[in-house]
Amino acid sequence: MKIMNTEIKIVQKNIFKQSVEAIVVFTDNDLVLNKKEISFIRKGNVFAGIKRKIIGGKAIALSIDKLPIKYVICAVLGKKSFEIDKEKIKLAIRDILKIAEEKKINSIAFSVLWLQEKISLKDFSRIMIREISTYLEKKSFLKEIVFILPDKKSSFFFRELVADCIGYIEREKGTYPIPTVDIIIELKEKIVLIKRKNPPYGWAIPGGFVEYAESLEAAATREAKEETNLSLQNLFQFHTYSNPGRDPRFHTISTVFIAQGKGNPEAKSDALELGIFNLQDLPGKFAFDHKKIIKDYFNFKKTVLIYSKDTD
Repeated sequence: MKIMNTEIKIVQKNIFKQSVEAIVVFTDNDLVLNKKEISFIRKGNVFAGIKRKIIGGKAIALSIDKLPIKYVICAVLGKKSFEIDKEKIKLAIRDILKIAEEKKINSIAFSVLWLQEKISLKDFSRIMIREISTYLEKKSFLKEIVFILPDKKSSFFFRELVADCIGYIEREKGTYPIPTVDIIIELKEKIVLIKRKNPPYGWAIPGGFVEYAESLEAAATREAKEETNLSLQNLFQFHTYSNPGRDPRFHTISTVFIAQGKGNPEAKSDALELGIFNLQDLPGKFAFDHKKIIKDYFNFKKTVLIYSKDTD
């Protein structure tokens, strides 16, 4: 993965065994660290000479005599007893990158060990990638950024989150329509809708962005499973919707599919809730142009039913 010209790596190794010029550890202003980080830093007497507490949202670079690592950058996020302010994370990341630029650091590793105890990986990845991307867009100087996760499961999850964040930012920058899919899933003569966890808020047809090297059908099957836990049967294309204002974030073109759902419906991924509705009990607030799509769908079903009766 890359952000601008900077290579992004996600590994499960000891942060102090990385071949990077600087390592970043997140801490509170009492300089309390994760147990796995403490032994190395205390042993190296890295914090010696610090006479004052560092305020939240700031970072400090400490020289270290352990090649190839030249610096330990401590990013302070606030008091130990308080919940981490996401704004403090943004400020700390900006300070880290500023320090890296000033000291002409080409490669840097972030330890997520202490931070994992304070904030979700999802929130952290979004803040981190957004800030790095914004900074490097103006000043591209880092060749490599490494994120250190404690185990295989969390590293895989974090890799997925980072890839999603990078893809989202790249789509925002684009001046071209973005392909998406939506799936009207029929279940017991009703349709499955989800309540979105992220903006734009409201009820919506399950769906999402088409990934690179993925067909529309594969994207529809994947998104349905990720958001509703349902497998699809008899999938077919219904209609394409391309109004430039249908998505308030950017111009999307959605291919809408119709399919029958199989399995136990469950709200997953970006879905806050899941509901099964017919035409008479549809929810009030819809995201995107999905109210129109659903209206078109029910008109289509009515037309098919009338045609079917006429030909009997």
